[in-house]
Amino acid sequence: MASSMAPRGLQTRVFAWLGGPVAERLEAWLFAERNQLPLLAPVALGSGVALWFVVPWADERWAALAVAAALVAGGLALGGRASRLLAWGGLLVALGLASAAWRSADVAAPVLTDRFSGVVTGTVESIEIVRGGERFRFLLLPEDKALPPRIRISRKGAAMPGVVPGARVSIHAALNPPSGPSVPGGYDFARKAWFAEVGATGYPLGDVTILRAARPPSGALARLARLRANIDTELTTAVPGPAGAIAAAFVTGNQGMIPPQVN
Repeated sequence: MASSMAPRGLQTRVFAWLGGPVAERLEAWLFAERNQLPLLAPVALGSGVALWFVVPWADERWAALAVAAALVAGGLALGGRASRLLAWGGLLVALGLASAAWRSADVAAPVLTDRFSGVVTGTVESIEIVRGGERFRFLLLPEDKALPPRIRISRKGAAMPGVVPGARVSIHAALNPPSGPSVPGGYDFARKAWFAEVGATGYPLGDVTILRAARPPSGALARLARLRANIDTELTTAVPGPAGAIAAAFVTGNQGMIPPQVN
């Protein structure tokens, strides 16, 4: 029954590779599941992306790409549905590796190499309230070309008045390079910062000075960010406490205002 379901024209090399009965059963199963096989495509592509992050060195990544290429070559050399599946899987894994490498190179930006302390002037790109309002963060685009093009400043407490997207500010801050994992295999903030194009993090050493109030946002993304911020403000003002924070999370996706114990 299984052999009658198998596609015709199964090549002898596949039988020799897997063994005739095993190859027949595998081909018959793949033929029966042929409509489900495309669902494996994102799995293979995602596996390639994940593999790029798992292997930390360039030589290992090249070796992984070579193995994926070998799978493609082997799949093309052999016949049958299983071999084609192998070739497509190797190709998608290779594409996943390549896409992760391209993205890493595309977001490459200067990173602070040593501790910095001084006055930083720039334009606020975005703000974020986290830990239920216990901490306030904002991304700053500094004007000093000696600094990374995007830095993140964080402080305990509520939002700083006037520090909104589009405002030009000046602040005395202490900056450090993004930190890596504190333990092997732990959370790697430096990697997250790299892909967010954040080259330094720090904290204020004094009050912020508003040099120019925020102008009306230009561009669809900037307008959307301002709209989301306004919705958060309106909801948390109309519904104070954790209920308002949860309502804002449902509407805009911003979970930073939810108190940790409620989270």
